[in-house]
Amino acid sequence: IVAYEGLTGILPFTSADPMAAMYAIANGPVEPPSRRRPGLSPDWDTVLLRALSKDPAERYASMEQFARAVLQCRNNYVAGAWDYAAWQVVRD
Repeated sequence: IVAYEGLTGILPFTSADPMAAMYAIANGPVEPPSRRRPGLSPDWDTVLLRALSKDPAERYASMEQFARAVLQCRNNYVAGAWDYAAWQVVRD
């Protein structure tokens, strides 16, 4: 959730009603980050949607796997475009 917000500037689940927000977290789909931030590489969609999957079996098995995917994504620029804001999130 922190990486998603860092890349898009928006939480993946938002609602003024706390019950609706909890329902969305448990049951709602996650909008791909690239839809919330045009120009963001679709590679980020793959990484973050997997991390936020409702099914635990579909998520990364460890934080190390997730970190490796984030670093790989960071290194895969689309057509040589530099995504500085995304890089800032994962550079350290």
